[in-house]
Amino acid sequence: MKPERREHILPGLVGAFLGSLIGVACIVGLGQMGYVASLSGVVMAVCAIKGYSLLAGTMSRKGAVISCIFTVIMTYFGNRLDFAVSVARLAEVDVFTAFQAMSRLLDEGYINAGAYWGNLVLLYLFTLLGAVPALIAAFRRATPVSIPPEQPGAQAATPSAAAMENAQVQVYPFAGLSWTLRLRLSLCLPLLLPIVLIVAVFFALYSRDGESLNSNIPLICGILGATIGLLVSAVWMLIRLHPLQSLQFVFVRLGGELWRVDLARLNQIEPYRFTTKTGAVRVLRWEILTEEEQRRAKSAIERAIGSIRAGEIMPDSLLRQYVLYLPDPKLEKETKWTWNISYALNTPTGTHRRTMTIGKVYPGLAPAPGTTPPEGPVPARWSAVFLPLVLTILLALAGWGIGMSLSGQWDSGVKEPSIAQVRPESFVLYEQNGIRFQIDSTFQDVDGMGQFMDPATETFYMIGVFPGADEDSALDALLAPIGEARMLDTFQDFSFAYPYEEEDFVALEAEDGAVYQHNLLTIHFTDGQALHNAVSLPNSGTLIQVLAIQDSSDEEEQVMGMIQYLLTTLSQTSGQGGISA
Repeated sequence: MKPERREHILPGLVGAFLGSLIGVACIVGLGQMGYVASLSGVVMAVCAIKGYSLLAGTMSRKGAVISCIFTVIMTYFGNRLDFAVSVARLAEVDVFTAFQAMSRLLDEGYINAGAYWGNLVLLYLFTLLGAVPALIAAFRRATPVSIPPEQPGAQAATPSAAAMENAQVQVYPFAGLSWTLRLRLSLCLPLLLPIVLIVAVFFALYSRDGESLNSNIPLICGILGATIGLLVSAVWMLIRLHPLQSLQFVFVRLGGELWRVDLARLNQIEPYRFTTKTGAVRVLRWEILTEEEQRRAKSAIERAIGSIRAGEIMPDSLLRQYVLYLPDPKLEKETKWTWNISYALNTPTGTHRRTMTIGKVYPGLAPAPGTTPPEGPVPARWSAVFLPLVLTILLALAGWGIGMSLSGQWDSGVKEPSIAQVRPESFVLYEQNGIRFQIDSTFQDVDGMGQFMDPATETFYMIGVFPGADEDSALDALLAPIGEARMLDTFQDFSFAYPYEEEDFVALEAEDGAVYQHNLLTIHFTDGQALHNAVSLPNSGTLIQVLAIQDSSDEEEQVMGMIQYLLTTLSQTSGQGGISA
């Protein structure tokens, strides 16, 4: 007797990793060739699961979890690597450098965040399509089989050899898909609305390519949460449908004993072949067999059961898995759609009971004492109609909330708190083109044209007032330094004082009650310097711009506070230029 196969976890880890690498290669390869790389998610899931089972020797629940973890991580890695290869090719840099810079490129808008995260969501959706069938098949192969007693008289409930010889094979085939139509519709149709919602939000995110990554984080997390809700709902649906979609199985009674037979697999074993149909296009089902093929199938089943009963078949052979013995069946639970029975599992180490779920799609079958055969098609499951929608909405809201927290928007609502002013002990007045400023009296006037230096920090402030401006010209003035800064080797990043606002400018009220449209841009450099560019636009159409160049990152809060002081204490006059005490 062959020993039971052991699971070797460490080789299985290696197998799952190697299999997932094939998936990564497929994601990158198809992506660079211009095809839909999302289909590679199926390859990723199948290869990771197959890799584990091949090197581990078998597949268990632990192996399934390990394979799924590798699949999730490597799918994320593959999507990121695919975009990095594209960046490396366009920017003429190595892939490693491009991969390291991905977060920065996303944050600064060089890469469309909607396309990046949307592609990842689609990859995970296709990964699910590959993972669920592979896991179901793996668990089915790993399920132990029952070993009937070698001697018919070993159990009191076992029929005698003579009774077995005179018994007729009773076959209970699958009734057909029409028996599950209402159930499938009630489970599948509710998934359409969450899919439509996810696609709609995805396109909304895709259209916001001008937004920074940080401002898109809540929406991205909401999409991921909705996708997780949809995946959970789909898995729940597949689990409910699986016992009622086992088209290739027939249940058999012979001499009072209950057996489950996999027709397609049994037909693959040469001594028991009963038809030339291979089931390559559609599942080999009892109903598609001719009367002669059905007669030969009954004979093959009877011979297989006889060989198993006589002890001619090894306990861990494939035939025992395809023709599964279900001794002493007992009803554990019954619903409108399924029976949950248990049966005695005889193994070399003893006897215990294993459960099996059987769908009520086998006319005439009463699998255990106390059960009655199904009278017609299974009913719809209308209680499941709202589950996908409710779960998707709840997880989408949870993802949105997490995104708000991660991006810092949760507590701030519409805008961040105002920048704290830094008020000097004394000031002098400076007037330019009808706008009067309060300048720290310790600042040095560099050229009499609006340039001042703080001697304590050596920070330069430049003030400009430009009549006849509108919101478009104010926005151009705000963003103009970005293009020049990006050309410098020391450029690091840029940010805005109000990154969570939907509009380009926020309302800033000066101390005299006047309201200005305002924003503040900060550009950081790797040497610690920073450039601050603030603009304010009153209703009169006079653009006020304050530029500040700081030398040390430690001074940033001080400099921004001084700019805020300059803009909130200014006032509009009718005078022209000059400095007054």
